[in-house]
Amino acid sequence: MKTFQTTANYMACLHSRAGLIVQSTRTKKGVQMKPEHPQFVEYVTAFEESIDNHEADSLCKALLA
Repeated sequence: MKTFQTTANYMACLHSRAGLIVQSTRTKKGVQMKPEHPQFVEYVTAFEESIDNHEADSLCKALLA
C-alpha cells in the first residue's frame, strides 16, 4: 500500500486491489475509488504529482464531497 502526502485533516493511500482510499481523519468517513472508475488514473496521477499539502487536501476534499 502506498500512502500519499497527508495532513492532519486527511489520509490518502493507494492499495493494489482496493484502489484509491481517502479518509477524513476528523470524521473517520471516507471513500474508495476502484481501479475500474473512469477517473481513477487521473486522481492517482494528481496525488502523485501534488505540489504541497494544500493541493493534496483539495484533492481529498473533492473526493469526499
